[in-house]
Amino acid sequence: MPSAPKPEMTEEEGLIMVTPDEAIARARPLPSPESVAIPGLTDEEWDAFVDALAEC
Repeated sequence: MPSAPKPEMTEEEGLIMVTPDEAIARARPLPSPESVAIPGLTDEEWDAFVDALAEC
């Protein structure tokens, strides 16, 4: 397998380039929807949040 390309930024700047095998080895499961739910958040508030993210 060819080596990974050189990163455009350093690890200190936030980008780490690794091989696909290394990326899989570092992967973690996503949290459950229940564990990240925000109690009391309305559908309208959630939609506004998603819309704000889409504007970025």
